[in-house]
Amino acid sequence: MDEISNKTLAILLLGAIVISLGGTLISLNKLGKIREQGVTGFAGTNTSRGNISLTIQDVTWINFSVKKCMWGTGYAYKPAGCWLNTTPDAANFMNATACLGFTQGGCNGPLVLKNIGNNNVSLNLSFSNTSAFLTGINTLLQFKLHNSSGTGAVDWSSGGCTRGGANGGNMTKFNNIWRNVTAARSNVTCDRFYFGNGRNTINMYIKIMFGQSAISGTKQLLITAVGKTKAG
Repeated sequence: MDEISNKTLAILLLGAIVISLGGTLISLNKLGKIREQGVTGFAGTNTSRGNISLTIQDVTWINFSVKKCMWGTGYAYKPAGCWLNTTPDAANFMNATACLGFTQGGCNGPLVLKNIGNNNVSLNLSFSNTSAFLTGINTLLQFKLHNSSGTGAVDWSSGGCTRGGANGGNMTKFNNIWRNVTAARSNVTCDRFYFGNGRNTINMYIKIMFGQSAISGTKQLLITAVGKTKAG
């Protein structure tokens, strides 16, 4: 193979240098254009939103916050006159001259009914098994209501039951007045039982009386409260 002459080598070297310089100049020119334009990927408007959400329920809910009255076990040792009641006055909850054995215990105050929802309700209170609750002669079953969380009569414009009377139910007949529980009075009604704080309470007091002729056994009286949503 013939040797390449010095002249040929010089020509090839010069060509390579020219091509290399040309490529370098082209690359530098492109880089300059990029520098002039700058980075454009972050330009424009961006919007982002946070979100807080909740759902408020409409709740009709009445509840006996104090629902039990248990006097324990005892008996009448005189023909008549043994009585028990739910008064908070410990000295008067029982006729001690005719009753033995009963204790005030968990029954030293009224049954307490509250409207703990966020709706006014029409209210019905009913007594079960009233005729079978006590037997024998000289028996008595009574109740009274306090239209508030207090111990006295309350005006109907500021009590738990805000509408009584002819068009608002019969609860006005029992406000701080002892009444016999009879078949005719086994249901108590209130047109609007208020839910607002401080006026959402009705207290119920119970009194019973029996003599020596009362039939022995456990006696139980069930009181049912039903509330239905009332507009307004």
